[in-house]
Amino acid sequence: MKPSDTTTYQNTLTQARAHRALKTKLSYFLRPYNMTMMQWAIVGSLHEAGNKGTRVSDLASRLDTSLAFVTTTLNVLEAKGIVRRANHAQDNRAKIVYLTDEFVPKVDEIEKEIGTKLKEWLNQSVTDQEFVTYLGVMEKIASIPQFNVNANYRAS
Repeated sequence: MKPSDTTTYQNTLTQARAHRALKTKLSYFLRPYNMTMMQWAIVGSLHEAGNKGTRVSDLASRLDTSLAFVTTTLNVLEAKGIVRRANHAQDNRAKIVYLTDEFVPKVDEIEKEIGTKLKEWLNQSVTDQEFVTYLGVMEKIASIPQFNVNANYRAS
């Protein structure tokens, strides 16, 4: 199929359906851990940061969301005993966020279980290579520099 074989509205509907399907399934898989997708994304980011932790502002930037949203989500994760905050050594205004020592070992267990379930679900219709290609395309699209759409649009 060539890109010209489909319309933009068909592509939009397909993308939206794929996003909803993945979001719904991942949310279902995260339910036993009492975690949302964004909470899991934060946990994963902090897990990758390891013992050095991550500044709250850097976390918001990495997740491409607002500082207020990340702060609110961190409050929930902190209440669950998943994360802890500490003052930044060089900047008193900044906070560094870490996974709690108790939660660190659970991340790999959760990832393994969710990854296995997601793969089993996907492999009903999608090969591993197709999914890798899909992720690669999404990464490329996500890395396109953002811009103000309205600045480039002129009504006739």
